[in-house]
Amino acid sequence: MASHKRFRMRVDALFAVLLTLLAAASANASPITNGLVAEYRMDGNLHDDAGAANGAMVGAPSFVTSPYGGQALSVSPGNYGRVPAATAFHPGLRSFTIAVDFNSIGGFASPVRHIPVFVMQGGDFTEGILMFIGGGVGDPSIIGATLSSGGGNSQVLNDDEPASLLNQWHNVAVTVDRTSSLLSLYLDGVQVRQSPLTVTSIDPSQDFLFGAYDYGFARNGHARFISGQSLLLDNLAIYDRALAPTEIATLAHISGVPEPATWVQLVAAGLGFVAYRVRRRTIRL
Repeated sequence: MASHKRFRMRVDALFAVLLTLLAAASANASPITNGLVAEYRMDGNLHDDAGAANGAMVGAPSFVTSPYGGQALSVSPGNYGRVPAATAFHPGLRSFTIAVDFNSIGGFASPVRHIPVFVMQGGDFTEGILMFIGGGVGDPSIIGATLSSGGGNSQVLNDDEPASLLNQWHNVAVTVDRTSSLLSLYLDGVQVRQSPLTVTSIDPSQDFLFGAYDYGFARNGHARFISGQSLLLDNLAIYDRALAPTEIATLAHISGVPEPATWVQLVAAGLGFVAYRVRRRTIRL
């Protein structure tokens, strides 16, 4: 009986380890893969889990525990992430979606500044995409996106209804639908603004930045973090299509902790069933 008991304990320990590994491997993976061209889970690096556009750290950004599982990237002045333009996604005239979880932990030094969450930029930002949060002194209360296709052709869409974005995790998403010619902005899975699309082809020529902004006064690749805020970023996903509102809601982690992927649940259930059968068998032995 003692040997059977030890065997059962080893089986239980084995399945516990397997379940832990499965959960960790997919804790903050995107639940939507159709059209996914780039995904950054921020789990200790800026690896692109959906393609080959791996990023690199500039300065010394750090990683902290994420409420979504795994880790999140912590950026601050002079410390951010960069993805080479040569390997990054370029929308052109295609539809696309960009979604990211963020937490503003630094507040604002002045009332008119924006914190860049994600920047897909061109020379002196004459074309590209800027996703930002902004607002009054000390307390960000605006989310938005600026799209530019060069030659002064740009479009801004923002929402100033959130009471506060400070020290809270949120998800912001932007969709560009070329078929319906609509630009949409989402906060935590809910559409907060929509506008007819006016920009043409978006072909950024410089590197993509996580939590920094190369603007006209910071040429030659000298990225600057606006106003000295600190920011946490996690689960940045880029799609080559406009996701439906229901899909955006799935990405948003509205509950604060994402639900495990379906395949993880099925595998867990299967392993649990096998463990149960093994216990029954060893008990009979």
